[in-house]
Amino acid sequence: MRAQLFTVDLLIALIPLTIALGVSAAAFSGLAGQVQDYAYYYDAKRTVTDVLDVLMKSPGVPPDWNTSNPPEIPGLVVQGSRGYNNLSYEKLQALNVSMLTPLLPYPYINLSVYTTAGALVREVSQGSRGGVSEVFGAERFGTINGSTPVRVLLEVGR
Repeated sequence: MRAQLFTVDLLIALIPLTIALGVSAAAFSGLAGQVQDYAYYYDAKRTVTDVLDVLMKSPGVPPDWNTSNPPEIPGLVVQGSRGYNNLSYEKLQALNVSMLTPLLPYPYINLSVYTTAGALVREVSQGSRGGVSEVFGAERFGTINGSTPVRVLLEVGR
């Protein structure tokens, strides 16, 4: 009987080891899902922030897109202005959601521009906020044509 490979003692010793391996595998699987959610959240947040920065800090490509061809990259800054966040009223009025969708591949997009007193200057949107489970947003402050202070809010959702 001494030559048996698997004994009751060995089987009893393997049970806790098997349980420990199973618990570790389950914990690792849950951790992998959390890391993926974390990465997606910060990627979406960074994308929204980057797109709003491009809109608020550049005139776009081409810089005169509001009077010529549709932009490759929309920007709202007054062409030739010194500094950031000096938005062109004409570019705000020419902007439409189809110019934002290549940069923001989300079912819900909303760009709102308000005066600091709360009056809506311009809103460009696609989709419904109620139709998404997560909303990511960014906010910047600037002026329109160097005089009217405004708050620009960009929201996207999936």
